[in-house]
Amino acid sequence: MKWWEQWAFNGLHGVVTVTGLAYFYMKYAVTAVDPFAVINHPWQPAMLSLHLLAAPVFIAFFGMVFRSHTLKKLISPSARNRRSGWMSLLSFSAMALSGYLLQVASTPEFVTAMVWAHVSTSV
Repeated sequence: MKWWEQWAFNGLHGVVTVTGLAYFYMKYAVTAVDPFAVINHPWQPAMLSLHLLAAPVFIAFFGMVFRSHTLKKLISPSARNRRSGWMSLLSFSAMALSGYLLQVASTPEFVTAMVWAHVSTSV
């Protein structure tokens, strides 16, 4: 893995994490002052937009890191590090899939299920 791949992956991971946590806090922990408000915090739409813009780039970098680092470990004859490689592949795939499905969810039950799946696999 090249130094710039690692740097960019870690930087994007930080951006996605911070914007996701900030959006989650603003949506579920902050109470709006105005009872007729659609959003709970003025920065809530910006955090969601930044999260949704950074996440696909982060997923692309995960693919680069997976190809150059994790896949080599998974197909090697040595069993070392396979558990963490499989765990990162499965949890990252579930996180990305639930994040995309969250954008197209239409029923409240499905939205709730996708929020739980997205948050739990992100953690």
